[in-house]
Amino acid sequence: MHAETGQLLYDLPDAPRPSADTSAPPRFLPEYDNLLLSHRDRSRLIPDNRPVPLPPGRGASTGTFLIDGVWQGTWRIRDRTLHIQPFTTLTNADHDALLTEAVQLAAFIAPHTTHDIVVDKPDRLPDRKASVR
Repeated sequence: MHAETGQLLYDLPDAPRPSADTSAPPRFLPEYDNLLLSHRDRSRLIPDNRPVPLPPGRGASTGTFLIDGVWQGTWRIRDRTLHIQPFTTLTNADHDALLTEAVQLAAFIAPHTTHDIVVDKPDRLPDRKASVR
């Protein structure tokens, strides 16, 4: 099999596969993550040619997150609060899955600490907020 660009693709025909309608789980990426930076054609990951947040110098403070394998927003931690800023309105299922992943991220970054998690809506409706232990 070949990609649209003509590149030869390899397949493992007997490998287990999820059903075609299975979404990839949300994933939080760190600042300057190679997934968003190293591809020549980023259109599969980054909708609408949105620029990757690359602050100058050593001031990186914003990570990104993927929903179903597509870059859908940014995140940062400030004052024990994980702030999540999506680019679009999230479905309830995506919001819930993102919060589940956010709880795990907060616990990984600072175990034994209580964090707030704030998910902003792009249209600036009231934030959804949850406390995490």
